[in-house]
Amino acid sequence: GSNTNWDFSVWRTWNGSVDSDPAQTNNWLPPGLLDATVGIIINGSYANELNVTAPISVRALSVGAAAPSTLTVDAPLTVAEDLNIFGNGTLAANDPITVSNNVTISSGGVLTHDNNTTTDANGIRLTIGGDLQVDVGGSINVDILGYGDEKGPGAGDVHAQGGSHGGRGGLSDYSPYPHS
Repeated sequence: GSNTNWDFSVWRTWNGSVDSDPAQTNNWLPPGLLDATVGIIINGSYANELNVTAPISVRALSVGAAAPSTLTVDAPLTVAEDLNIFGNGTLAANDPITVSNNVTISSGGVLTHDNNTTTDANGIRLTIGGDLQVDVGGSINVDILGYGDEKGPGAGDVHAQGGSHGGRGGLSDYSPYPHS
């Protein structure tokens, strides 16, 4: 009939039973390869955290809808439709992510990147073709993930905080600002 809102597309759920590699077919339920027609769900209950270390393209991405879940992106990721970071989800975006449609960060969801030390190796580089929605309680948080002490542009040279690129820089014993 007239069930126009039904979704019969392919979805795979991450179980990480073998390792952290998304190219390993047995890390997914049902087992299989990823491609631009497959939506992926990361929703806790996995043996190994998913780490994207080679470029991949997927149809849609859902992180942390019901259980604590983390996805680390260390290579380019392309999402053909929507990216949803739900209340139990954390997405560490260390390499470029391109989303054709919308990105939603629900209450409790976090978009971040891993810590930097001497270089600006990790950083959120997100291209969105639709809308970015950050719900109340959702966050884009890079606090204390800038450069290490005495590193990066604008850093001091003795017991100084590291340079920053949007988040708060590293803490120092000699900071005039209160530690929080």
